[in-house]
Amino acid sequence: MKRLHIESILKNAKMGIWSIQIDFHGQNHKMFADPTMCQLMGIPEDTDPMQVYAFWWQGVHPSYRGYIQEAIENIRTGQDIEVEYPWTHPQRGCRYVRCAGQLENQNESFMELQGYHQDVTDLVKENTHLGEAYQILDFFKFKKYSSIVMHAYDVMCEVDPQSLAYSLIFGRKKILSHIPAQGNLIPMIQAHMSACDLQAFQSFISSWDPQKKQRSIELRIDSQWMRIIGSTARFNQKESLLLWFINITEEKAMSKVREEKEALLRILSGSHTDVLDIDPDQQQVHFMDGKDQTIQEFVTSLYERYSQNERQNLQDFFSLSHLQTMVSQETIESQLDEKKTPFGWDRITLMPSHEEKGHILATIQGMDPGHFVQMIMSRYIENNYQILCYIDMKNDLFIPLRVKGMRFDKRPTQSYAKTVSHYIEHFVVPEEQALAKRNMLPKRILTSLQREKIYYFSLGIKNDEEYRRMLFQYHYFDRSQDLVLLMISDVTEQYLQEEEEKRQMELIRIQANTDHLTGLSNRYACETQIKEYFDQDGKKELSAFLLIDLDDFKEVNDTFGHIAGDKALVDIGNALKQYFRSTDIISRFGGDEFVVFMKNIKEESVLFKLMERLLKQLVFVYEDAQHRIELKASIGVAIAPKDGQQIEALYQKADKALYRIKNQGKNNFALYDASIDEQNG
Repeated sequence: MKRLHIESILKNAKMGIWSIQIDFHGQNHKMFADPTMCQLMGIPEDTDPMQVYAFWWQGVHPSYRGYIQEAIENIRTGQDIEVEYPWTHPQRGCRYVRCAGQLENQNESFMELQGYHQDVTDLVKENTHLGEAYQILDFFKFKKYSSIVMHAYDVMCEVDPQSLAYSLIFGRKKILSHIPAQGNLIPMIQAHMSACDLQAFQSFISSWDPQKKQRSIELRIDSQWMRIIGSTARFNQKESLLLWFINITEEKAMSKVREEKEALLRILSGSHTDVLDIDPDQQQVHFMDGKDQTIQEFVTSLYERYSQNERQNLQDFFSLSHLQTMVSQETIESQLDEKKTPFGWDRITLMPSHEEKGHILATIQGMDPGHFVQMIMSRYIENNYQILCYIDMKNDLFIPLRVKGMRFDKRPTQSYAKTVSHYIEHFVVPEEQALAKRNMLPKRILTSLQREKIYYFSLGIKNDEEYRRMLFQYHYFDRSQDLVLLMISDVTEQYLQEEEEKRQMELIRIQANTDHLTGLSNRYACETQIKEYFDQDGKKELSAFLLIDLDDFKEVNDTFGHIAGDKALVDIGNALKQYFRSTDIISRFGGDEFVVFMKNIKEESVLFKLMERLLKQLVFVYEDAQHRIELKASIGVAIAPKDGQQIEALYQKADKALYRIKNQGKNNFALYDASIDEQNG
């Protein structure tokens, strides 16, 4: 029954499952399609797999076949790919198809891909006819970036992460009528946000990382709550930031009203509870018994109720600036005057009222010792801490309150300094012991806690010869007395997962920037590195741009085959890596064209001897019983800064110098000069 249920779901979604086998040595490609896939293509279920592949490929619109082949090559490198393209059905005509696939198996003879094929023609029609309420400003990017459900968001725009220039793609007409179609993002939005929200939004934009997944933030724009979703898009080999704006004011209001009622019900169900209504605009506090006070009178009365250590916290908590900017429920625990009520505590909660706009509901709930202990337990112990310790920094006292599943000295009271020294010596891995000694110094801990609410770091621990990664977190228990809580928790799995993610991301970065055949930088990486060089200190230095082209490379391919041609390219790449410095940028630009960018050369004259020796290094002989080909190279050179400080200018001039050498007999080098342009003219 489960299989039938899944097939029914796929059928209703017009989604078929396929598996494709690509034969590297011929045209014997096969496609294995499930019943839904066969139905979507309009063919019998018992069709031969080779015929299924041919039928599917024939239905792909000719102008999209290169696009499909490129997607297959990307899948071959291990990427998960999703593409959309028009496909011609034998009876129903042109359909719009969404396909996604991944690599399942690969060897020297073939590779196997698996994925799905979904007919999204109806969805496309629905999404491109959005009615009078919507407007599409850039139809191509709208089609490229939009998701299936268009009505989920109100505005979509594309942002250049460097200049912060934006362009609108899609949105509701009533919103777009107030927004310029293009401009700079920050000045445009500044007039519609508070200073606090604008700062959060700028931080959200500036922290954008194209390698990370989609992120979101919730802010107020013109008194409306908006969820802003940011993700990376790539178009014309340029990465941009896509922003979706979704109005969540109604969702937020409903959530807050529900939260307010539930919180109030929980509080009123307890004992020893006072409920107050605070009006920040009138600076008044209204009590349930009808009595009124000003906010300052109310805070002054609290001073008599609580210990002196709590007064500044109370003043800040009930300040007008805090009350007027509150957006969600907040709570503090305050200790009563110990002379009147030893070990007595109150929990004070503030909740913005959504029934009385601008008002704040306040509750003061008494906590007996049992409640207070429960608060400590829920806050510090139930968060999977293996060790919880109480530290008196002034008197060098260390009390372990909870030790679970770890070897640790459980004496009730001992010296913090001696305990830490013993722990580091016996449990911390040797390579991190010096770091542990610095991080666990009382002075360093207290200084850090003056700046931040939590001071934390992680260390490698050997516990019963097993390596674990432990997170050490210090919190103030009583700032005035330098009383601190230390929580130690096991984060080994999270740490190992993060390390593996870092390794995978570095591998992806290397693959994206590396020519798969020679191991050199590819064109994109080369251009990026040269641009970064000039953007930093490169404009002050003399550098050389070498454009290297292989002479008669086509003859090697035609005579000995592409395998020999690939070997020749690898030989050239290895020779260049051995000849040039590690600081130079070496790249296979494409085909049999290589680029070397030499940074910080002493003077232009040194290039002549370097080029002469290089030409001798770039001579390779390929032969068999009937043929012998001597492969050589020609080199065009442009000099920065005199020939330019942008890769386009340097490439153009080096190419002109190379063209001169090719016309004069090859296997030589030339530096660009103005006479080359005169001859070409």
